[in-house]
Amino acid sequence: MSEQKSVHELEAQLLSGQDAIQDAERLRALLRRNRQRAEREVQLRVPFTVIIEAIEQLEAGELRLLAQKLDEQLAIVQR
Repeated sequence: MSEQKSVHELEAQLLSGQDAIQDAERLRALLRRNRQRAEREVQLRVPFTVIIEAIEQLEAGELRLLAQKLDEQLAIVQR
């Protein structure tokens, strides 16, 4: 049994799987930026050495998660 594919707009083309994934990622980033802009900000004054000391206590998995979050934040602020 073959499933017929269609689109809502007759002249539109179906997205490839990769295109759909990229669209979802762009939407996720947009929603995250909007959420961050809407959130109330609280500034904490923490000495940089305290942050470095805390990072030095993290395990490998925690460091990878931190690196991922830092990469995401850096991508946001560089736009």
